[in-house]
Amino acid sequence: MKKPVLALVTAAAVAATPVVAPSPAFAADAGAESSADASSASPSTGGSSLSPAGVAGVVLGVLALAGAGAGVAVQRGLIQLPALPQLPGIDAQAVAKRFGVHVPGQPAPAPAQRGACSPATFDALVPGWPNFTGTTVTYCDGQWATAGANQTDWSESFRHHNGGWSRIQPAGQTRTGVKCYDGAALRQQGAPQAFLNSLVVCR
Repeated sequence: MKKPVLALVTAAAVAATPVVAPSPAFAADAGAESSADASSASPSTGGSSLSPAGVAGVVLGVLALAGAGAGVAVQRGLIQLPALPQLPGIDAQAVAKRFGVHVPGQPAPAPAQRGACSPATFDALVPGWPNFTGTTVTYCDGQWATAGANQTDWSESFRHHNGGWSRIQPAGQTRTGVKCYDGAALRQQGAPQAFLNSLVVCR
């Protein structure tokens, strides 16, 4: 446990160290001295230096590494975030929930309830199911699901909300008469992309 924390602290310290660019006068003086040294000394075989673009790349890489390490540390609870100030018009709890971060001083969010994913679970919700060919669940994560009657094009989509599964009503039909769903509205409700990929989304 101590080694990851030490690595994160070291990365953060390196990232926080300011990088001061030399002034033009200093750069000119340094260039003149380098030229004088080069003319008086024998040629070097294998000496190399980083270009300004290379230095910038190294600095950006260190900053990115420190940021990624800090994000992992926050998610794992190795670093505690300070209490967020109450800003007018901003719901700190909603922002923290959106990014999956717990706000200190606030009650921890309850884990999302998940429903069963067996075909029988969805057969009980759709009149006419199970079809004589049976039911196949094509996607289910406990909160969003898609299932269909085997050997037919009859499929339904479901959401687990308020303690139970319910059918999601389609938003319309495609030109070929296939029911389709409002992908943007479902995404706003928290539907994952894998679930949306199992649907026909209205264009």
